[in-house]
Amino acid sequence: ALRNIIPDGYPRVINERHRYDSWYLILAQVVGGFVSTLAVLAFFLVWKYRKTKTMVFAMPLFLELILIGYYISCILAILLAVSPSQPVCTTSAWLFMIGCTMEMVPVL
Repeated sequence: ALRNIIPDGYPRVINERHRYDSWYLILAQVVGGFVSTLAVLAFFLVWKYRKTKTMVFAMPLFLELILIGYYISCILAILLAVSPSQPVCTTSAWLFMIGCTMEMVPVL
């Protein structure tokens, strides 16, 4: 009667393999670094051309805020591909909220 209550697979075997050196996580870090570089480059281009007529109508302050949010999200993508720890998890939660806020609030 007790065997009917206990779920299959009890006790659970925990697999302690770490796969944080996989090719796709390294690729995620490389892509995150590349896109963050593009965000910084776009930020400086917006700053350089902020006085032009087209950029004045595009509101460079809002463009800069959106690009800062994208940069923070790229840093989060790099951080999510490393081995988890307490500081990494805490920082990733903060970066997620700040990055999404910085990306979306200027759009509203």
